[in-house]
Amino acid sequence: MKQMKKSLALLLALMMCLSLLAIGGYAADEDVIVIDLYSFNDFHGTVDKSASGSNPGADRFVALVQKLMEDSPNSAVVSAGDSYQGSPLSNLFTGEPVSEMLKYLGVKYSALGNHEFDWGIDKIDKFIEDGGITFLAANIFYEDTGEAPDFCQPYGILEFEGVKVGLIGLTTTEVPTLVKAEIVEGLVFADPEEIVAEWEPYLRDEEDCDIVVALTHMGATDEATDLANTDAGARLDGIFSGHAHQWQDIEVNGVRIASAGYNGRGLSMFSFEYDKAAGELVSVKSKVYQQADMNGDTILPSDPLEVNEDIKAMVAEYNAAAGPLFAKGVGVFGEPILSREDQAAWATQVVWDYIKNETGDGYVLLQNAGGWRDTSPYNRTAFDVVTMAYLYTLMPFDNEIVLMDMTGSDLLADLLKVPDEELGSAKCVAGAYEKDGVWYLAGNDEEIYNNDTIYKVACNDFMLTGGDRFNFTNAIGAFFMGVPLRDAMIEELMNRVGLTEQIDPPYMRDLVPGAWYMEAVDYTMGNKIMTGTGVLIWAPRLNVNRATAFMTLYKLEGSPEVEGENFGDVKESDWFFDAALWAKNTGISEGSEGSFVGSRSITRAELAAIFVRYLEFSDYGIEPVDLGQYSDEESIPAWAVEQEVIAKIVSTGIITGRTPTELMPNATAMRSELAQMLMNMAEFIENLEVPEEPEEVPEEEAA
Repeated sequence: MKQMKKSLALLLALMMCLSLLAIGGYAADEDVIVIDLYSFNDFHGTVDKSASGSNPGADRFVALVQKLMEDSPNSAVVSAGDSYQGSPLSNLFTGEPVSEMLKYLGVKYSALGNHEFDWGIDKIDKFIEDGGITFLAANIFYEDTGEAPDFCQPYGILEFEGVKVGLIGLTTTEVPTLVKAEIVEGLVFADPEEIVAEWEPYLRDEEDCDIVVALTHMGATDEATDLANTDAGARLDGIFSGHAHQWQDIEVNGVRIASAGYNGRGLSMFSFEYDKAAGELVSVKSKVYQQADMNGDTILPSDPLEVNEDIKAMVAEYNAAAGPLFAKGVGVFGEPILSREDQAAWATQVVWDYIKNETGDGYVLLQNAGGWRDTSPYNRTAFDVVTMAYLYTLMPFDNEIVLMDMTGSDLLADLLKVPDEELGSAKCVAGAYEKDGVWYLAGNDEEIYNNDTIYKVACNDFMLTGGDRFNFTNAIGAFFMGVPLRDAMIEELMNRVGLTEQIDPPYMRDLVPGAWYMEAVDYTMGNKIMTGTGVLIWAPRLNVNRATAFMTLYKLEGSPEVEGENFGDVKESDWFFDAALWAKNTGISEGSEGSFVGSRSITRAELAAIFVRYLEFSDYGIEPVDLGQYSDEESIPAWAVEQEVIAKIVSTGIITGRTPTELMPNATAMRSELAQMLMNMAEFIENLEVPEEPEEVPEEEAA
């Protein structure tokens, strides 16, 4: 019994010791605070989906951030830079909608991205005023005085329940090569290591910061990684990254680095667990939300899409104000644009043509590939209209054309940079071409000699001052045309089609406003089911041929991939090849003795038959109606009477008659009638009642 008491006493003593150790070695729950810091980078003004359907848009993005912060009481959101420039809407209003978004979200601090400089220092001051934001950039100062500029501060501090988080702002040292030289003239962009070595201990010792994070506009796997690998960088508690459009959640030299893509398609997060009693950082966790998280159901429902209604209304107001300008057309593409390289070559050539028409001389035009922005998807036809919205997306910068003379050796040095994978594509050259490693002048095929021979050269003012590492320092007699690239393109495109002023939708010069077919034309063009037949020509009275009829239905099906043997008279190069094969495979067209005869015009009865077969292929059952109301019922071809195609199509409302009492089944169908039938069919399908599933009755009740 005594032995048992002795054992119990020892056990109790051991438990007391362990509890004392626990108190001394581990914080009680109430002493631990969790701070969640969110960052987004390279938003590039994408407040709506005009640039890409993959972008969440400001209304969705704000709702997502708010939801995450609601679930985290000690949280804040910051930006890693490049917030404003890059979308048509933000560019037109020089960042105003983005400033409204940032202010609404309560974004207090932002790194200073290179694109924040694009519109000049005065616009940075306006960003600060409109958005109530403070830009952080500790590594920017004036070369002559060593002082920091007024538009940025070296650091910022956030406080949560007495715990201070210091943010050191850092900007990429590449800025002088990415921005017009005149904008950043006199500014130094210093090495981040020496800056962090100065400010990290200052924040901890002088500002009593418990956590120190670098808020940077530097690529995660290059400049940010380089910083983490330094002694100074290793003392940081985390590095938020931007600039390189990367999704990265990595650890380098014990430091977490996070970067969240671009255009609001991602979000970075550091979660700091801090022991207030012990005065130490317990843990750092990081997470990067991906595009699927932002557009999917991970954070908020996506079906229906949950958005912030205030921001949605704000963006709608800006779109309404911009709509009339963005909608205006200035010409047509003139050739298919099926890739970003196609676009680069086309746009560069348009600018070259403008210079040629203005000067009469054939210059060698060099354009930096990054100047032509992504406008995907690349599915534009030769007759598609070039709109102002497209041009603002393609060329968001107001870079001007510069003309000069250069020696062959200097010109070749820059031409050799163009095909470099990092800097761009050889497609961004007009007036010269490369063959087997040798550059020639376009037109006369003369070789560009690597000597002092003088050549006429053109570029933009960003490149002239060293942008993208091009070297024009030896340019002779540089002359500014005073014309931005976008304005040059507008004038050239309008001249090509003989426009004297920009035109409003639907752009086609042969359409009559208010005509009976206009709604149908808008529908088919808006859904890319039908396009014009020539330069700003829609041809509403042109006969419909078999190829056109089947192509519209093929597009309506989403242009599915097809394989198999086509009709014997259809060549692989024919524009309707896939549509004809699709019609053959689905049985909607059986052809005639193995031929498709795509160029043959078709009658209204034949068009009705094609639509009926399409509806039956799509499992839409339709019943015939009596046609006694039509005075020309007897003129319906025998085969159409037998198949009841007219009686069936009339029952759907897709076709009524050319007059209230005449079907005119043997008249040749017109393009305007085809457009009307396509719109009517869409309405018929939308209004079609879907039979309700019968309720399952339990067996007991059935019995």
